[in-house]
Amino acid sequence: MRTLSNFGSRAGSFLLAVLATFFVLILIWAAVETFTPFKFEPFLLRMVMVGLVVAASFGMGLVISRGAGRQVKPNERGTLESVPAADPERLSRLTRAARENDVVSEVQPVSATAEPVIAQAANPAIALARFRPIVFRQAFPPASDQGLSYSGGVPTGPSDFEWPRFAFPDGDGPLTFVMQWDCRALAAHDATGLLPSEGVLYFFVDLQWRHHEAFRFVHLTGEVDTWRPVVVPTDLQPLFGDQTAWQVPYCSPRIPAEQQDCPVLLPKWPFAPLAFDYPRVEVDEPEEEWVWSGRAAAESLIAAQDSLGSPTFQFNPDHPLRISGRPFPAFPHDWAAVRIVCAKVIETLHHPGHHRLPKSLSDLDESTRAATIADWLAEAIELYTFAASHRSNRAVPQDLSDQLWDWMAKVDGCYYPDQVVQTSVNTSLGLGSQALWIIPQDLIDRASTSHSLGFSYNRLEYLHEFTARCGQGLTRDEAERRWNEAKATGTLPTVRQVHANTPNRIFGPASDPQGDSYEFLADNLLLLEISSSSEIGIELGEGVIQYLIRPADLKAGRFDQATAVASAY
Repeated sequence: MRTLSNFGSRAGSFLLAVLATFFVLILIWAAVETFTPFKFEPFLLRMVMVGLVVAASFGMGLVISRGAGRQVKPNERGTLESVPAADPERLSRLTRAARENDVVSEVQPVSATAEPVIAQAANPAIALARFRPIVFRQAFPPASDQGLSYSGGVPTGPSDFEWPRFAFPDGDGPLTFVMQWDCRALAAHDATGLLPSEGVLYFFVDLQWRHHEAFRFVHLTGEVDTWRPVVVPTDLQPLFGDQTAWQVPYCSPRIPAEQQDCPVLLPKWPFAPLAFDYPRVEVDEPEEEWVWSGRAAAESLIAAQDSLGSPTFQFNPDHPLRISGRPFPAFPHDWAAVRIVCAKVIETLHHPGHHRLPKSLSDLDESTRAATIADWLAEAIELYTFAASHRSNRAVPQDLSDQLWDWMAKVDGCYYPDQVVQTSVNTSLGLGSQALWIIPQDLIDRASTSHSLGFSYNRLEYLHEFTARCGQGLTRDEAERRWNEAKATGTLPTVRQVHANTPNRIFGPASDPQGDSYEFLADNLLLLEISSSSEIGIELGEGVIQYLIRPADLKAGRFDQATAVASAY
């Protein structure tokens, strides 16, 4: 959300700049016509001049207001100073200064391979944290006994665990559990020494976005080895309120709400906290150094991830998943898979004019086709309702799976087989399906790509790359002819393609889609940033939500002092 102070500063500066520029230009115009023989004639020329004056005024307003909106006082932001990573004396002074300020307890030296530019923010810990982000490497395939760091599922805590609640305008209610961290694992990757080193840190939030302060970070300590899954509140609402059926793949918004059976918990995905050296980036403006650069971080992110083990699947764009017929003998293997297919069929047949339909329907006359569509839609709703009466992660008996597949084969064309299979496998993994052992290993391996921090692959050079390399002076047709010739003869070079999404993380630079975070970054650490991750069930739209905290508050465990910045809301 755009802060009022930032908005007011920009709006006021813009208005003043426009009026001042307009006034000055009009005075100059009047002086020219009064004291010289030159006149702006005829009338059309005068209108053109008026337009130029107005345009110049607005342009000057935009230039000045942009600077005012991002300006931060020097004593608040600090200065940018390059510090070579190989200068241990300088790093030592930073560490001593932080300790003298009673903010950093144990600062680990920044890796020399990163060559970071340490910006002198209000506290040295902020610079240290910005160049040592902690990301979350998802365990794949997930297992229920892989530790205390995970997203979704049910929190693990002591017997007297109190589920955080919030006083909404329409009444008190529990928040949604998003993730938790094993503090010992966090501390092992913490460059600042500010994060708690014992117990578990939890994060809860209202995914319905009814109030911007409806979030809680909770830190608990104790004998974690004796902790168990806590009791889920009976009044916990569906994840995204009345939008849940639109966001969860095994739910359908096209049937009555009481039959949707929407989940109240996110799928569980264990992860391992993993810190890496954020690379030095060349920037045009100093403030850009405070913002996450996906292009700059991609290679370092992938290298850090792969250092813990090679990926289980090598992505190849030339070999996408193609499903023809029944994917494997037990499909649909669990009730979530049944619901996923039914939801797709219901969506297609609810608006048949908007979707691809099976060829068998196109051969029918209009009245017969309409009647068949109505019958299929009723069958899909009935099967969905039947599947919803079972727990989503329970296996479907083989004989019933065969009958369900016969119906799916009949309506084939109302859904894309490769799409529903990939979605079904990922959903089964997140729900801890009883039928995981039935799914072929190659399908499980394929799902690993969407749970990686990043991956790379080799591809053939694209036409525009070929043209830039050796096609100058050629017409487009000639360049395309030569590109196709090189492709056919196998002489077209390969290019390494790198893909890495902006990761959910603690510390590091913050994403800044709308320019609203600058005023916080000089004095705060990025406590947490999360973005939409469909693979693990988190749906936040197109933006991110960030939680920032002052170093002193983090050191003292005052998580209630964290500030939320919802950059796209």
